Amino acid sequence: MIDIGLLILRIGISLMLIKISFGKLKNYSEWLTKFPAPFNWNVKTSLNITLTIQIICSLLLILGLFTQLAAFALFAMMCIIVLEVHKGYSYEEHEFVLHYLLIYLAIFFTGAGKYSLDSYINISLF
Repeated sequence: MIDIGLLILRIGISLMLIKISFGKLKNYSEWLTKFPAPFNWNVKTSLNITLTIQIICSLLLILGLFTQLAAFALFAMMCIIVLEVHKGYSYEEHEFVLHYLLIYLAIFFTGAGKYSLDSYINISLF
């Protein structure tokens, strides 16, 4: 049953983030005017890196391939959002991102479960 739960969690959270990412792609030029740019990056670089991580890592989670690495990349991205992009925000304003952060952290530690390509080819960091 745990493996089914991990499958549902991986696919569900990934589809949600892909939907958000495609919304940014659809309105790319608008996002270029308002997207945050931490670390003194330019906005286009920041947006492109964010979209690449969100889409590729979400697809990897759906497949259950390199799951822990993908989850770690997404976890790190969410940490940057909380610590840099949303600096000074209230808890309520962070809450949505914190949900993603905790889910990616949990997937990082649990791995993909039995219903994954990682399990099929025996890949795990732990």
